[in-house]
Amino acid sequence: MKIKALDATHLLVILAAQEKQALGLALGGTNWGSLHCRLTIARIFAAACSGTGFPLRKGGQIAVRAMETIDGQCVLVFSTISPSVQHHGKRRIYTVKPPVSPTIYRFESAGHVMDALGHLACSGIECPGRLFLQNQQYLLALSPRLGQRCRADGILKEYGKLWGKGRTAEAMVEEHGKLLSTDAVVQIGQRCKT
Repeated sequence: MKIKALDATHLLVILAAQEKQALGLALGGTNWGSLHCRLTIARIFAAACSGTGFPLRKGGQIAVRAMETIDGQCVLVFSTISPSVQHHGKRRIYTVKPPVSPTIYRFESAGHVMDALGHLACSGIECPGRLFLQNQQYLLALSPRLGQRCRADGILKEYGKLWGKGRTAEAMVEEHGKLLSTDAVVQIGQRCKT
């Protein structure tokens, strides 16, 4: 058994294939929730702590990650959390923010849309802007990143008017408008830089 304390909260244990078999820890067929497996892992952790001087805290939680190598060794990584760091039974909940909804701007002339796209390209706003033609007006559907939205809106309001926001407005433009460019900021804006 090879043991190494990686830092104050992580302990690495590597069991040879023979040790793994002797302890009854075949990763493919082991029931990790069984009493035998949990007691065996606890014994390995206690032996590793005493062998390395790894701090064993009472009341702390231990997470175990197990992996089997190609040559049959068992790699165990123990992670500890001290009681002072724990959230007293409360779990942190992370949410994934939805993607930014598109904003659609209307431009009266080709000159206005070209100027707006050139200004966007010069300001470093990187997002796919789809350009449509509908009823002799140009519509630009743009989904800038959150940090760039205010700057993009300021530029676009200078040259055009807000036509709509959200997926529904974008779907309406897609259905009724003629697609001129799938990435207008790059395709047209780079050429119009002043």
